[in-house]
Amino acid sequence: MEHPHDTPQVVRPCLALAAAFSLLYGLLAPAHYVGGDHAIFAAAAASGGYAFPPGYPLFTMILRLGSALLPFASPIHAFDLFTGFIGAASVAALYAALRWWRVGARSSLFAAALFGLSGHALSVHSICEVFSLNDLFVAIIIGMCGVDAPLRGRARVLALGLLAGLALSHNHTCVLIAPVGLYGAWRGAREARPDSGPLAVLRAIPAGALALAAGLLPYLYLPFVSARAPGSWRWSDVRSVSDLLDTFLRRDYGSMRLTVQSGDATPLDQILFLLTEVSRDVAYLPVVVAVVGALVALHLLPELDASKEDAGTSHHDAPDHDAPELAAERAPRGPWVALAASLVLCGPLFVTLVDVDPHQGLYYLLVRKFHLLPTLLLSFFIARGADHLSGALRPQLAVGVACATVLAAGALASESVALMRTDAVDVFLRDVAAQLPPDAILLVTGDHMSGGLGYLQHGEGVRPDVAVLSAKLLSVQWYIDRMNAAHGISMTFQGTDIDLELLTRELHATGRPVLLSAPLSPELGAHLNTYPDGVLIRVLPFDQPPPSPREVLAAMDARFEAYAGTPRPGADSRSWEYLITSTYARPWSTLASAARGAGVVPLADALDARAAAWLPEPPDE
Repeated sequence: MEHPHDTPQVVRPCLALAAAFSLLYGLLAPAHYVGGDHAIFAAAAASGGYAFPPGYPLFTMILRLGSALLPFASPIHAFDLFTGFIGAASVAALYAALRWWRVGARSSLFAAALFGLSGHALSVHSICEVFSLNDLFVAIIIGMCGVDAPLRGRARVLALGLLAGLALSHNHTCVLIAPVGLYGAWRGAREARPDSGPLAVLRAIPAGALALAAGLLPYLYLPFVSARAPGSWRWSDVRSVSDLLDTFLRRDYGSMRLTVQSGDATPLDQILFLLTEVSRDVAYLPVVVAVVGALVALHLLPELDASKEDAGTSHHDAPDHDAPELAAERAPRGPWVALAASLVLCGPLFVTLVDVDPHQGLYYLLVRKFHLLPTLLLSFFIARGADHLSGALRPQLAVGVACATVLAAGALASESVALMRTDAVDVFLRDVAAQLPPDAILLVTGDHMSGGLGYLQHGEGVRPDVAVLSAKLLSVQWYIDRMNAAHGISMTFQGTDIDLELLTRELHATGRPVLLSAPLSPELGAHLNTYPDGVLIRVLPFDQPPPSPREVLAAMDARFEAYAGTPRPGADSRSWEYLITSTYARPWSTLASAARGAGVVPLADALDARAAAWLPEPPDE
């Protein structure tokens, strides 16, 4: 039998951490769209719909609750603020989990603060994306697997089952911590029947499975919304068990893919990128501390003298461990082995499945989000190593090193925050919305266009008369059917090989103006009757002559004079600012190429100068 222990008292430190990080993340929470999936979740929550597969039903419902509690803010700002509260709660939950894993109070505080101030935690915990809530669930689940967790026996099994179900109702990457979760469930089953054999432990499985099923109940939100909110921003329609399974299993993407595209990065590239970025997030030194912590936790390095009590632990916080013979019991190896297996799963193994190149533009930001989970798990080994090494240092020196490391991580995080905190996308989309003629049909490429304009329409009521069609989804039957019904269009479902001429003829048959957000193919000009119209491309019926070059240039000058967007010199190529400045520059480059092809070199040079004012160096093709 193990030595009995009291549950550490964690309420006050957790409240302090939650309050501090709520303030920090709240100050960072933007009141506008910054790019990526941010607006998709805002559009879904604002309209009572749901996001792309696997639907994230629990997150959508929580965002709607947050919006109701923060009526003074715009929808997207309310969602960001409330997500910041969730992110702060995940930092506090990490501290509690570390204490339940018998890590000292000061080392737990150090590791939790380091995680909360790490580069991508600061960036993502303060915008309405799914990773904050995922971090909260993972921290609580791992904490409930700890030796000193507040729930034991059957209660531990039921709690872990319910938490696992709720986590799956939110983000599927939680399955990557299955080794430690299953260890916790096994431990709870053994605690419930301490004198029974291994087979008796299996009796706890049905109760845990029922609790997990109860945690999946938020998925009923998807068919409910499909039936009751037909005008909401939602992905597909869930009207049958088959539809629900398709959404849950992400069959539109492929269960193990991040996007519908693929890239050329090798597994080794992804692993090196993970190691480099996570090391930077935690200010490098803690990675060495984590290696020490892993060696100690796995009993590959001897413990320091057990009589050297953690300076931050009082008799109220944890039981007395002065006896040397109890040193090994302070950190049983079993849970740490399971945690190490989970870290390998969600870190090096998972990133080898990532199908985009993180070194290409905005894919950097996409892939970095999936580093949060391994960083959280690494925090346990950092804390364990800090516990071990602090015994060899004077208390004042240990505290000084810890504070300096946390501050260094926060300073290094400024680059990640700067990449994410921009109003460039929001300003650009409002420019687009303002220039669209009444009842226009806008065919868009890029999630920032479809999601961002979707939020403006469903969240703020901006330009509801416009039909925004995502070019990426025109190869899907349910999307064609929905757009036809919603906007009075008669598009033919063509599958993946879309005939642009047929498509635009069907769109023009409505009598509405048709525009594109970007060229749909390199041969666009040969297929369609188009000309630049501000940052958009106007598509005319085939029998309608385009305006003269002089008229086009005059209209372009008027468009750009009215735009609120301004050049942003020095935009990082991995940022949304760079993409947006490239978009403002593109029509001028297109006109310059046409002028040079017509032999009007002075005009071409002048137009190239207009493009260079937005983007001094053209993007790589």
